[in-house]
Amino acid sequence: MSIITDIHAHMTTHAGLSALIVGRCYPVKLPQTPTLPAVTYQRISSVSTYSQDGDSNLYRARWQFSCWSTGYVEAFEVAQQVKAALNLWKGTFGDPAFIENMMDFYEPETGIYHHVVDATIWWGE
Repeated sequence: MSIITDIHAHMTTHAGLSALIVGRCYPVKLPQTPTLPAVTYQRISSVSTYSQDGDSNLYRARWQFSCWSTGYVEAFEVAQQVKAALNLWKGTFGDPAFIENMMDFYEPETGIYHHVVDATIWWGE
């Protein structure tokens, strides 16, 4: 499994989050006419780690999880469940994920609320 499939599987099977988004978890962007609430995720930055023997195949990346809804409270609740799903999640490598930042936005053109959860996730290949 790759980190992308691990993230998707984890987000869509976490009980509290799954109850709200019902599988609507997408890489990078929402579908053209999305059913909301939904979550998108993307890698913001990543760093390779090296040892004296070269590339260790271990990576630390900052991932952004965007929580979308037509209501502020519902988008906030989805963000809280994303946070619960990610906080200290160990993924494939075993080091825990850490929540780094949370932000709120509003998209006036669409009337959609957008809560962002940034997390640092370690993984190995």
